[in-house]
Amino acid sequence: MLSLVERVQPLMRRAFHYLRTVSAFAFFSVGGGVMSWVILPTVWSVAWLLSRDRESATRHCQSSLQIGFRLFLWLLARLRLLETQWPLSQGRAVAEPSVIICNHPCLLDTVTMVARYDHVVCLVKQSYYDNPFFLGLCKLCGFIPAGREGSVRGHQRMIDEAVDRIRRGYTILAFPESRRTPLREPLPFRRGPFEIAARAGVPVIPVRLTCTPRILFREMPIHEMPLVCASYSAVELPAQHVAPGRAATKAAMLAVQDLLLLKSQAPCRTTEDSRSIALTSPHA
Repeated sequence: MLSLVERVQPLMRRAFHYLRTVSAFAFFSVGGGVMSWVILPTVWSVAWLLSRDRESATRHCQSSLQIGFRLFLWLLARLRLLETQWPLSQGRAVAEPSVIICNHPCLLDTVTMVARYDHVVCLVKQSYYDNPFFLGLCKLCGFIPAGREGSVRGHQRMIDEAVDRIRRGYTILAFPESRRTPLREPLPFRRGPFEIAARAGVPVIPVRLTCTPRILFREMPIHEMPLVCASYSAVELPAQHVAPGRAATKAAMLAVQDLLLLKSQAPCRTTEDSRSIALTSPHA
């Protein structure tokens, strides 16, 4: 029979893991609020007063957010929850304005990519952009709302703003799946980021994100994170150029989708394919 110590030890290990997880995300929640409502407004105001330049103030806010996200990732590594496969002390500058395209396996993908790449402008969900908790963070760092689901005007506004940011020297960060990849079947990519690249005349840079074991995916609550420390990697693939035109942007989207989504996953239909199936279905 198992001794009392042998019975209690797994429970204690699990309880300590819960404590580390709760501590990390409590730090993220409180730190995010302080960053959004105290640190970034102060940084923006001081930078603007000193330079009278809104672009300079925005870039200072982006650098401050990058430092904050690196601090959070450092804490995750110290708590043995998640460890990135690149040095957190080094940012990665993109040689020219471009559109970084990533798959979306984990809740922390935006955090890791903002921490990794210097001065990126994220495409964010409209609900996040309108959330008071993220209000200062999104606006002061120049992030762009993706518009509400099905809104043609919001989609067009997103593309126009993103092209304008690229022409001002920024790089766009986008997750074409628009939400975290489910465990069983990948989501179809959306064409918006590729339209941005085509209109701005810049390349897309595919970045394949991998988290082993997978944590914080769409179906996983925070309290069910595995006991082992997850390993997080980002592999930058060769840049792809996108020609103008609807057919060219769709072809580029499918090519990058094949590069980023694992072949072992079930094939996913594009949004357009799903729509055409619905239109031709006898039950539609």
